Amino acid sequence: MADSPNPKDLINGLGAIAEMMLVFYRACLGAKATEQEALKLTQAYIAALTYGNPNRKKRDKDNEK
Repeated sequence: MADSPNPKDLINGLGAIAEMMLVFYRACLGAKATEQEALKLTQAYIAALTYGNPNRKKRDKDNEK
C-alpha cells in the first residue's frame, strides 16, 4: 500500500503557490497594469498552473506523424 500523503506537505505546497501568485500579482502592478488587469492575469496564471495546456497532447500527437 502506498504511503498516505502528508497534510503538512499539502499545506506547504499551497503556501508556496500562494506566495508565487502574490509575487506575480505585484509584478503585474509594478509593470503598470491596473488592479483589474493584474487580477485577470493572475487568474489566468493560476488556471495554467492548475490545468496546463489541454491542447498539448493533441499537438504533440500531431507532431509525431
